[in-house]
Amino acid sequence: MAYKFATGSVERGDIYNEDDAQGNTYLDWNEDAVGVVAGGTTVFVVSGSTARVGIGTDSPDYTLDVEGYISVGSAGTAYIINNNDTDTHIKLGGGGTPGVDGMLFTCGGKAMLTLDENGLDTVSIGTSGDATDFKVMTTNTDYALYVSGGVDRVGICTSAPAVSLDIHYTGSGDPTNLDNDEGGGEVVFFGTSSAGLETGALYYLNSDGGWASASAEATGSGHTQFLGISMGAKPAEDGMLIRGFFDVHTYYSGSFVKGGPVYVHSGSNGYISDQVPSASDSYVRTVGYSTDTTNVIYFNPDATYVEIG
Repeated sequence: MAYKFATGSVERGDIYNEDDAQGNTYLDWNEDAVGVVAGGTTVFVVSGSTARVGIGTDSPDYTLDVEGYISVGSAGTAYIINNNDTDTHIKLGGGGTPGVDGMLFTCGGKAMLTLDENGLDTVSIGTSGDATDFKVMTTNTDYALYVSGGVDRVGICTSAPAVSLDIHYTGSGDPTNLDNDEGGGEVVFFGTSSAGLETGALYYLNSDGGWASASAEATGSGHTQFLGISMGAKPAEDGMLIRGFFDVHTYYSGSFVKGGPVYVHSGSNGYISDQVPSASDSYVRTVGYSTDTTNVIYFNPDATYVEIG
């Protein structure tokens, strides 16, 4: 079926395909719009009133609105390019980096993000030789994580890392804001316990691989062993803090001296104290230092000890 007009114009309503027995394949003319309907399904719409094109939808919400999948490129490399900035684009597959099973996001001619599944399964930010910075923003900070490409440094809660890994305990991550018997830092999940551990208590790892209550009353119960503060009843699930900050609310004994050292307690098992053990046969082992906030300590056990004769 064909229409041919040499000159002038002609008015028509919807134009149907005379070979379509169902009568549901036609050109659908509307006010300021035309659509292609095939088998009763609108496959293509051009709206003059909204300057929009719809594929698979008769009410496009955007300049080009596609309801379904889009396939670009028949073979090799495909690009989605910004008309106003041709060196800002998305490269799909093809030759070069990242290859057939990959995507490359380029902004201003600079490779910003590479997704590579060509046997590597990697996500790369920037490229070697380019000073591409990377940051993770959260509710309270723009620099929860910051990687400085120009100086090869990583910052946590800082945009100006001064060393390879620069951690700033600030804002919501300030350890002086910890709740009672709460802490964080380096946490391990090994070792066993014959009974449930007490949150916030001090334990040592014995020769059987179990966590036992530390006490400075005599050597053998934490003087040279691996120390940890329990983060919960089950070490394999809740973890053991081996270095970091902790609010020792329940298992702290004695006064709290800001900036002072704290030790394995020689009285009740599992306690930390600012009091230096002095009884015969006891031992002295520093396990950290007090901050300026009551009960909050920096837990960093010394590897040495002194035995009282």
